[in-house]
Parts: sequence; structure tokens; C-alpha cells
Amino acid sequence: MGQIIPHNKGVGTGPARNVKYMSGLWMGNRTTELSASSTGFRILRGQLLAIGASAAVVAAQYLLRPVFDHSVYLLGAVALVGCALFGGPWSIVTASALLTALAIGEESQSGVPLAELTLRALLFLTTGVVIAAWMRRLAEQRDTAARAAAAQADREALLQASLAIVADALVVVDDQGQIQSFSDAAERLFGWTAKEMVGRNFSALMP
Repeated sequence: MGQIIPHNKGVGTGPARNVKYMSGLWMGNRTTELSASSTGFRILRGQLLAIGASAAVVAAQYLLRPVFDHSVYLLGAVALVGCALFGGPWSIVTASALLTALAIGEESQSGVPLAELTLRALLFLTTGVVIAAWMRRLAEQRDTAARAAAAQADREALLQASLAIVADALVVVDDQGQIQSFSDAAERLFGWTAKEMVGRNFSALMP
């Protein structure tokens, strides 16, 4: 006996998953989770970038000192932009801390008043932390959206796998009667393939 299942959203036309894959979905073995090792690598890369950018600021400040008599913070701001673009939030925090320490050391030797030195350091460090927090929030929103899309993909894959192994012929249609999925049993019953029927109106199956 064939069955028609109303469905409000399309489920795709990819090949049905096998039973082993479907059991993995039932057990919650996500196949589309973000890789923890990839995240760890990005953080490590960001830390190395922060250290390298801070070292580059030190070198530039030393080489340009005869003609460029400005605070470390000016070159440090450029370094923070680079860390923001290529290193991520933790890279910004690390670079901010390193550059603040560097600037305090240099400005204390240059005779900058303590109050001014402290104010500059706090302003630069706070700016870096705020930027890092903002970027982390954006990253969390992006990851949340990615996890939601992955969960939806898993649900759709589970439906497709269920359709593939059920004995009855199942046809999934949307509100307009457009076929969204066509099971293997339906192919055998109606003599049409899923590739031929998905996207067509259900009335095409009527004699």
C-alpha cells in the first residue's frame, strides 16, 4: 500500500542513506559537527600571529625610530587590525597584552608621566578586549547558525533514510501538491524514478 505524506519543506533529492548511516543519526552521531581540532588549530595560528605581529612592531619601532618618533600604540593599532582579520578574537587579546607591555616599557624609559602612561595603556588594552569580545560574539552567532543548519540537514537525511528502507511506497508532497520525495518502494510501484518525479505535481501519478 502506498502512502502520501504532506511535507511543508523540501527534503532534497540526494541518494538515500544506508541503514548504518541512519542508525548513526538515530543515536545522535552527528556527521556535520564543527571539528574541534580545526578550532584548536585556528586558535594556535592566531596566537602565533599575535606573537609575530608584536615582534614585527618591535622591529619596526627600532628601525624607524630615527624618522618615526611616535608611540608604539600607533604601529600596534595596525598589528591589531591584522590580528582581527587573520587571527581571531584570542589573537587580538594576546597582541593587545603584548603590545601594551611593550609600550609601557618603552614609554617609562622615555620619561612619559605615569598618569599619561597608565591612561594610554588602559585605553589601548580596553580597545583590544572590546574588539575581541565583539568578534567572538559574531563567531558564536555564526557557529550557532551552522549548527542549526547541520541539525536540519541531519533531520532531512534521517527522513530520506527512513523512506529508503520502509516497505510501503511513500510520496512526500508539499502544500501545493508538489512532490518533494519519492521512496524506492514508490519507484517500484509507480514505475517512475525519484529523479523524474521530484518537483512534479502529484497529479502526474494519477491515471
